[in-house]
Amino acid sequence: MAFYKVISAGLNVRTTPSSDTNDNLFPPPLSINTVVEKVGESDDKRWAKVRITEGAITREGWVAARFLALTDAPAPVDDDGDQPVPAWLVIAEREIGVRETEPDNPRIQEYLSTATNLSRGQMMQDETDWCSAFVNWCLTQAGYTGTNHALARSWLNWTGGDKIAAPRYGAITVFKRLVNGVDTGKGHVAFFIKEDGTKIHVLGGNQNDGVNVKTYPKADLLAYIYPKPLAATDDVADEDDDSAPEDVGSVYRTLPNGRVYELSLDERRTRIAALEDALDDAETEAERAELQAQVDSAHRDFTQAQERAIYAAPVPPPHPSNVGGRTNWRRAWSWGTQTGGLFIIDPKAPYNDARVRNKPGEIQGSNIERVTGFLDVEHTDRYKPQGQNTFCTIYVCDATRILGCEIPIHPNRAANNMAVWLEGAEAKNNGWRAVATVEEAQSLANLGCVVLAIQRRSGAGHVALVRPVPADKPLLDNNAYIAQAGAITSSLTTVSAIFGDPDLVKYYMHP
Repeated sequence: MAFYKVISAGLNVRTTPSSDTNDNLFPPPLSINTVVEKVGESDDKRWAKVRITEGAITREGWVAARFLALTDAPAPVDDDGDQPVPAWLVIAEREIGVRETEPDNPRIQEYLSTATNLSRGQMMQDETDWCSAFVNWCLTQAGYTGTNHALARSWLNWTGGDKIAAPRYGAITVFKRLVNGVDTGKGHVAFFIKEDGTKIHVLGGNQNDGVNVKTYPKADLLAYIYPKPLAATDDVADEDDDSAPEDVGSVYRTLPNGRVYELSLDERRTRIAALEDALDDAETEAERAELQAQVDSAHRDFTQAQERAIYAAPVPPPHPSNVGGRTNWRRAWSWGTQTGGLFIIDPKAPYNDARVRNKPGEIQGSNIERVTGFLDVEHTDRYKPQGQNTFCTIYVCDATRILGCEIPIHPNRAANNMAVWLEGAEAKNNGWRAVATVEEAQSLANLGCVVLAIQRRSGAGHVALVRPVPADKPLLDNNAYIAQAGAITSSLTTVSAIFGDPDLVKYYMHP
């Protein structure tokens, strides 16, 4: 059994392996990121016979093999297990944990760049209302053209979707905004997840200053809108044309192990050229308008990517330490504010790079890998056990400091005390939140979020840094990869190997 992902913004399904006629079309076309099971292929290997599961319905048909990419898993389904997750919602789920920061979060600036009614200054400030920009961004990554507007209610007039009476998983959901019971004319927009009595659960941006799932009163609902199917791919391509670019609608590529690659600047230029060629060949006014919007969006994305490619986060201020030198850096730091002593900061630490989850041409989560590589836990004396003394908290404090979300350390360095801090109000006020499962912890680390695995134990307890899935490793089931100091120092081990049952471990993340 082999599963493949659709890498085209709409792919025709046919009853026979031929594009000589449209009489054999088997609608509807497949949307980008749909996962199908390959069950056969034509003699010339140009066509793949696939099995498509859509809820309780299964159909088989033929598709152009050039628009399929091998993947590991079948199509994800919603909580009820009966609706495939639409491509834009898969993209939105990967963004969970993104939050407003100081300085302004470049990821939110990227969302805001899709709202062309904003000034350049507004696009660069993450305190600008960005719920509609987030929806626009997710749809753009999935190959759609949104409203390109920052107002939530702009979606009520969107021609790219249809208003639906009953909610559908992933539907664009628009709410009115009330102040003292009075409709302000403003609103909120997000993606529908489920309804529960008088509440609607939605996944969206600018919800408590971040991307998350939140409930809103059903009484405030204005409309559900579901995107129309994308135009089908022209699969009557020249038989000798092997160029077949991957989906030009998205700048992201999901890898088989769950990691996500972002196109480089050169690859973005190629993407823009492909869109401009398609625009030149457009035959109808509607096609030209649609493609022109995609070209404009791609140019805005390229400008933002150029800026992020040279972005450097500020180096944090130096902290006092009672002992100088690289090998003792922050070892004996106290729980509270300290004055006096030497000011220690390692000029070689990748502070600037680590604050950016990835740059164009990198895989998301590269920031975490830069830090684990720099700290080199297996070969750094600072983390080696000394008798019965181990330094798991020192390693985590060093990593979080470089990544811009430093955790204070208790004088006795016990992970149990760190667990108490993570459970408290100070951690929440500094952006830390609990993560429900080990799978979510791994997914967030893959995105470049800072994620910790921690367990209270008799004695000192233990803590480790959840790291992205390595390029040559598979995504694990009910487990996650970690880097840690302790009795065992390792930049690549797993939660189950160190902690035992992953369900007995707590996980925390910082965006």
